[in-house]
Amino acid sequence: MTPHGTGWRVRSDVRAAYSEDGAVLLDIDSGVCYSLNTVASRIWQAIDSNPGIRLKDIVADLQARFEVATQQLETDASECLGNLERLRLIDRHEAERSTSAAQIRK
Repeated sequence: MTPHGTGWRVRSDVRAAYSEDGAVLLDIDSGVCYSLNTVASRIWQAIDSNPGIRLKDIVADLQARFEVATQQLETDASECLGNLERLRLIDRHEAERSTSAAQIRK
């Protein structure tokens, strides 16, 4: 699993093309193409349209589209994120912590 405050964002040098069967990603720097199945494509779309999205929000998005147990979606999404990160297609993005008024002192 990823740390609680970790979000995800698509690297700027990656492009995607979608079909009803999934997606194809192109890493512009390396010239390598990758194919994604339907679920991985939905994970990619969630990250691409919501930079900084967290695992729990990706899982919620998947739950709205697929009839799969939450634990299985969490496991599969986490594995997919790890693979996309290992391939340098996405980056971790640490969520900024909000600063409450009580923490600000002059």
